[in-house]
Amino acid sequence: WDKPMNDCRGLQLRRVVVCAGAGHFGSVHAGYIRETNESVAIKIINKDVVMTLADMIGVEQEIRALKCLSQHPNIVRLVEVVNAPAHVILVTPY
Repeated sequence: WDKPMNDCRGLQLRRVVVCAGAGHFGSVHAGYIRETNESVAIKIINKDVVMTLADMIGVEQEIRALKCLSQHPNIVRLVEVVNAPAHVILVTPY
């Protein structure tokens, strides 16, 4: 399955290749950036799922931690965060 992600600003240059996993709040897809051919993991968190305040805080903490620790050699680098109307999308190297 090779589907362009044109529904979210900032992700027009990415293509989803395969769903790598799914959970209660969303899914993780393997894909690549078209311009550089870099493999990426695209974590899509669905805002439409009923999330508790603790869940929302957890997502915010994950984003803050990845941003702060992105230069650490043992922590995955956060390539991009997209806050779309229905989703929060985290893009990291794959």
